[in-house]
Amino acid sequence: MKNILYITLIVFLFGCSEDFIDRNPFGDLDKDQALSSYSKLESSTTGLYVYLMRTDLYGGFIPISGSCKGDDLIRNTAAETDRYSDELNMTFFPTATASGLWSESYKAITSANNVINAIDGDSFDKENAPQSSIDNLKGEALTIRALMHFNLVNFFSQHYTFNDASLEPDANAAGGHQGVPYKFDSAIEEPSRNTVKEVYDFIIKDLQDAIGLLENTKGCVYISKTTATAILARVALYKEDWALAAKMADEVIKSNRYKILNVDNYTNYWSLKKENGSESIFEINMELSDSNFPGRSESIGGIYLEYQDLGVPIGLLGLYEAGDVRRSVIKDNGADGYSIYKYPGEGGNVNVNNTKVIRFSEMYLIRAEANLQASTSIGDTPLNDINVIRQNRAASLLTSINTDIILNERQLEFAFEGLRLFDLARYAKDIDRPEIPQKPLVTYPDKSFAYPISEYEMRNNENMGQTGGY
Repeated sequence: MKNILYITLIVFLFGCSEDFIDRNPFGDLDKDQALSSYSKLESSTTGLYVYLMRTDLYGGFIPISGSCKGDDLIRNTAAETDRYSDELNMTFFPTATASGLWSESYKAITSANNVINAIDGDSFDKENAPQSSIDNLKGEALTIRALMHFNLVNFFSQHYTFNDASLEPDANAAGGHQGVPYKFDSAIEEPSRNTVKEVYDFIIKDLQDAIGLLENTKGCVYISKTTATAILARVALYKEDWALAAKMADEVIKSNRYKILNVDNYTNYWSLKKENGSESIFEINMELSDSNFPGRSESIGGIYLEYQDLGVPIGLLGLYEAGDVRRSVIKDNGADGYSIYKYPGEGGNVNVNNTKVIRFSEMYLIRAEANLQASTSIGDTPLNDINVIRQNRAASLLTSINTDIILNERQLEFAFEGLRLFDLARYAKDIDRPEIPQKPLVTYPDKSFAYPISEYEMRNNENMGQTGGY
């Protein structure tokens, strides 16, 4: 971590692109000067979003890996490369696996910490900015810090309720096993891994603090109060804090800021950007002109439609009812396979897609699952919430539900968006792909549900523990 954090600090101070902070020569300034006024803090906060579009984060790896490691994807027969072959085979080695996700996440975290700590230090020129505007900047940075740690703990640790102590010592079904280091500053150090419970506790506190600071004045490519609330709903669901999950999802639903897509606008939605008031609670604004934009071969649209490396399993295709509009983003590619059009591109360029991080439909499915598990009906009944989604997707209405039905509905709704692996882990499901002879591909529990820490990180941080089983 020492070397990674050193690089992170340099990147934050001197900029990661021409527009990262602004066009002033911050390379000639120290950190205190670079964060010395409200306008500079505002530019620095805007710059946090630039990190998120990178290939190793939401520009490609996070949504693709979470889908590959589950059962949403297969190797397309028209594939031009073997990208994501490790994820498809669920075979990982500490040599280089997911090292970019680790380092880029901590760069974003360090940059967020610099904004948070500068505001807490209260030594900057406020330039007559109202306190609410300053609070909003801090709330955005807190949310991004929480979101990055949430991704890290999901990918590099077993899930919260994991209880196989033979694979992960101290696993106790309550987050007692290894999580990831939770960083609150930009200090160059060699931290050990917090427990999963500690990481979740810090994430929840950051998000709750952010909710108290944020307003709902910005569009869907920025963090708002409802963004932080929606992310907290997902965090609580993964923790199996059913009451908190249902409460947060219910608050987002009742905010009246979003609407469920129906058969008339669902398909077109995926080719649009910045659709405020629609299903996008938070999406990453992918700007082709920015130097942080993923290269042609690494963007989500490039993987799915240009190189066509990954395709749709026949088994998943068969789960959609005839007429279900969600089937419209899966198309026969003419090469004995099916391609994904949730990332169809903009203006004829398949590489330019805003990554949808969290959508309004998820709030109904979170509230349904949490209420079902807790035998409550906060906001509405689980059956009604599921049927709200199905009715708008032109799927038949259900007369009863259970957890398997909810898990299935989540796959239908969020296929190729990166959530599948974590749903399978939460429900202790094997990973099985009909097209692969080995049955199942991975039997739960297994080390491959979590990535190993890279050898580089292990060598440079004597306090870092390796993920169990590697």
